[in-house]
Order: sequence, then structure tokens, then C-alpha cells
Amino acid sequence: MLREPSCEDEDARRVHRELQQLTHERIAHTNRIGALLVLHNPRPRIVIGGRDGAVWWDRRRDQVPPMLRAEIEREGARLKLVREQVRAVKAERCKELAEGKQPLVAHLARLRAIGPKGAWVLVKEVFGWRHFANRREPASSLGLVPTHLVSSVHVDA
Repeated sequence: MLREPSCEDEDARRVHRELQQLTHERIAHTNRIGALLVLHNPRPRIVIGGRDGAVWWDRRRDQVPPMLRAEIEREGARLKLVREQVRAVKAERCKELAEGKQPLVAHLARLRAIGPKGAWVLVKEVFGWRHFANRREPASSLGLVPTHLVSSVHVDA
């Protein structure tokens, strides 16, 4: 039987989905800046958009033609905005955990192999609105089903 999530359940899933989208955007901006820099050979040996990025760029900005420089700087501004948004979403998530608003996430995060990020995804996507009747159902919903192992393969010639 299919159980449709409620509007509240669907809304609770927005936080980690937005964080995932922002992370993809951050990677795309970083890769784009790196690709644009390779066009004129100032290959960065630092993390683009990181702590030392502005100093590195100030030293090498004159090696790049003006139009490309403007494009890289606009891309850098977008990267800075995305990084700020990632920090804001992560801070909101940490605040919810610290205030005890997400007890199941905190409980799962105490397990050895599951961190806060994985616990958040498990709670919101798997355990948030689905109800499991036995221990095999969560595994099968995640694709963790046992398979028949063949000990040897016999081929007739």
C-alpha cells in the first residue's frame, strides 16, 4: 500500500534537500572558476573560494584578460553567496538539533557509523513518514536485499 507523505512531512524534508542542492551549486561554481582560470594558465594551488582564495586572486588578476576577469569575479560572487547560504542552512539544522527539536536525528547520530548528516537524511526520507511492519522492510526500501550467492560457475562446453 502506498502511503503519501503529509504536507508537514514533505516540508520537513526541504532542509536537507536544499542543503544538497546548495552543495551541488557550490561545486559547480568552484569547477567553473577553475575551468575559466585554466584558459589563461593561472592554475590555483589553493581551494577556490577558500580562505586564501582572495589573496591568490589579487596577485594574479592581472594575468587574465578584462572580460574573463569580470566573468570570474561574478562567478566568485555567486560562489560566495552559495557558501553563505550553506552556512545558514547548516546553522539552522544545528540549532534544531541543539534545541532538541529533532530527537530521532540526535539518537541516530550517536550510532558509530552514522553522523548528523546521514541521520538527518534517514529520519526525513526513510523513517519520517513511512511505517515499517518488520525489520526487513527498511532494508528493502533502501535496496539492501539479500541475494543468492553462487559459489561457482559451471559452463558446459
